[in-house]
Amino acid sequence: MTRNEAPVLNDVISDTILLFDVEAYVLIDPGSTHSYISSKLASKIPGENSPLGYKLVVYLLMEGGVVVNSVRKGSLVRIGDVNLPVDLVVMDLKEFDVILGMDWLAQHRAVVDCYKKEVKIESSGQSKVVFVGERQVVPICVISAIEAKRLILEGCEAYLAHVINAEKVNLTMEEISIVRDFPEVFPDDLLGLPPNSEVDFTIETIPGVAPISIAPYRMAPVELQEFNKQIEKLLEKGFIRPSTSS
Repeated sequence: MTRNEAPVLNDVISDTILLFDVEAYVLIDPGSTHSYISSKLASKIPGENSPLGYKLVVYLLMEGGVVVNSVRKGSLVRIGDVNLPVDLVVMDLKEFDVILGMDWLAQHRAVVDCYKKEVKIESSGQSKVVFVGERQVVPICVISAIEAKRLILEGCEAYLAHVINAEKVNLTMEEISIVRDFPEVFPDDLLGLPPNSEVDFTIETIPGVAPISIAPYRMAPVELQEFNKQIEKLLEKGFIRPSTSS
């Protein structure tokens, strides 16, 4: 378990506490029978190591069994204004400075709420204190690449999906890069015909081909109204002019 994983998991609580006025990153783990302190932090706080009195083998995920034989007795964990004594087994810890297990939780009658990441302590002769750990909400549907690889190796089915945003986004003219870079080519409104160019634009026709002839037909009232609006708009801008015939 790492520092990044602890705030996400629901069965442990982690945050920074004071141990003899020295800041320490602590993991509160109800699944641990003992409480531990890193050898590095033990050298920075008052007191000396004492023999544990029995052989204790601690099993770590990546290192297997580790034998420990010393303990730092009477260490003081400070939560708020309350000092809570704890006996800490000394061992080499990499991710955490202190691990508080069931021995410390039971000693101080702690009530652990893993969902809220809270520990309520009502130790005899002490004021009631609440320790609130780090909380990082991550969607349960998200797993790490390492976890995905492990599941695939175990035979789980995996699918590769390409996810896109299907929502249609209406961009303004200013949000389109090519339009924004050439505003003179894309004006808000066409004020008239374009200026004469150096090269005349022509359309070559095939010899002998007559213009397309469409027989007149009656338009629906709605279509005729829309057609007249478009004609009036083109006339106002000078794109077309009235046709006169003798």
